[in-house]
Amino acid sequence: MRIAIVDTLGLTYDGDTLSKRGLGGSESAVILMSKELVKLGFDVTVYNNCIDSEANSGMYDGVKFVDHTEFDYQDSCDIFISSRTTAPFWDKSQYVQMAMAARHRVVWMHDTFCEGDEWLETMLMQGYIDEVFTLSDFHSWYVTSCDHGNKRNFEVLKHKFFHTRNGAVKHIDSVDVNKRIHCILFIMLVQLKG
Repeated sequence: MRIAIVDTLGLTYDGDTLSKRGLGGSESAVILMSKELVKLGFDVTVYNNCIDSEANSGMYDGVKFVDHTEFDYQDSCDIFISSRTTAPFWDKSQYVQMAMAARHRVVWMHDTFCEGDEWLETMLMQGYIDEVFTLSDFHSWYVTSCDHGNKRNFEVLKHKFFHTRNGAVKHIDSVDVNKRIHCILFIMLVQLKG
């Protein structure tokens, strides 16, 4: 199954960028998630800004990175994922044909709003977009009930939302999360009484 992840807003990066320098959370998530999807057997292509002095189009850990300027209008996919924008689904987008021909279309929010946010609910309800990826219960609740120009209804939209953990990789096994939580709660209590 072929997955296309389109990032029209992100910084310039390729599959090796995280080993060279820091990136924003959204760009990092695209890299990490695409690698995990390849490990599961998916054919993944990332369309993004990936040409500069530190990044290039090409294959990285089984993921194909293609710069927007190298997009082939004959490309197709089964699942189309747009990172942080509804723009690839708009008529004037270079990606609209590939997006609308996909069997499943997703907007991966990353933030509490996205480019074209005012159209998100309408595009979901009219079938231009099938699903929205969010990061947590709070994120889903907020996006399905916020008022960014149009008041949304949680009950109408909730079945179209899916939580992803951004392909996060656990690097430090020695951190005891429970101890950290207790320490944070203790500090908060001390400050409240203080």
